[in-house]
Amino acid sequence: MSATNDVHDRIEDVSNATADGPHLVTLAVPPEQTLDAALELVEEKHAEAEYIDADETSERATEALERTRRILNDYEETPENGLVVYAGVVDAETVDYVFDDLPSPVGAEAFERSNEFDTDPLDVAAAESTYGLLVVEHGEATLGTLRGDEVEQVATLGSDRREDNPTSGALGDREQGSREFFERVAERAEVAFLGEDADEQRRDDANPGQSDVDPVEGLFVGGSDVTATEFLDEEYLDHRLQSRVVGDAVAVGDASEKGLRGLAEEARERLEEEQRRNVDDLLDEYFAELVSGEEAVAGREATDEALEYEGVATTLAAGTLPTEELRSLEQRTVEQGGEFVVVPTDVDRSEQFREEGDVGALLRFPVD
Repeated sequence: MSATNDVHDRIEDVSNATADGPHLVTLAVPPEQTLDAALELVEEKHAEAEYIDADETSERATEALERTRRILNDYEETPENGLVVYAGVVDAETVDYVFDDLPSPVGAEAFERSNEFDTDPLDVAAAESTYGLLVVEHGEATLGTLRGDEVEQVATLGSDRREDNPTSGALGDREQGSREFFERVAERAEVAFLGEDADEQRRDDANPGQSDVDPVEGLFVGGSDVTATEFLDEEYLDHRLQSRVVGDAVAVGDASEKGLRGLAEEARERLEEEQRRNVDDLLDEYFAELVSGEEAVAGREATDEALEYEGVATTLAAGTLPTEELRSLEQRTVEQGGEFVVVPTDVDRSEQFREEGDVGALLRFPVD
């Protein structure tokens, strides 16, 4: 639902939701399943909840199923990668979370009524962006990946030539050993983050015409200030990884799993800050156009009109709006080829944006 971290926020909300009975509904619709089939299943479960049971839990389950049915009726066909719907009563409020723009297809049909939502169908969303993590020291290195909140250690390297207090005559050997070790680290990074072995023939024999893994979205490098900076400045990395390095080297304790997790925490903070900057930039452009140009509109009515004319490049919506309203705006924007961005409350000018009407748009062309 956004160019912000809104998807991950909603996944976290789904994961944290609990109820005092089995009245939270999870429905997963794979791309090959028709909406009619999904509606038929929901109607069947609705009848069971309404006529077989007659207690408070059943009433809440019925309310969740009715919300699910209304959501399905909003769609003319199953989205390209399927649909995952969560609905239920949480803390005395009926809530829903809808995921209709997943990066990969929903794997299988699923329906569950429980006191918790089933987050398994959202595994495809969790894999949306993967970032590489590399902690490098003289003689030690740890490589891993960051995917959402998940940190995975994938490799460790050590050097037999590590020497903490070399004599003056051994400094040349140490420098040579450092260069050789950095080269090994760079080669291992190619395998971990690009799926390319230094032994190309061996890789081609194993996987003809394809790499073993998808390239990472970006790469964070950490270690001591001196060592990690030297590793980056000397450009030991393959140029494709060097160009993916995000920011400067990060100071972390050591090349251990603890150091890797410290790097991951800093990476999350940098990514969130980058997302906030992107929204800030959009808001700056938006307010500038409102003052000096004709290619922005403010308020729900003007945005609705622009959407009707299919003139919206980007719809902006306050994150404080109800989920159903956000979902409707997103669907209309995406259908006409535009981008939908949720404006969080913690970005600059978010309050000013809400004062303008909670909804606005940057236009492809002026709408009279």
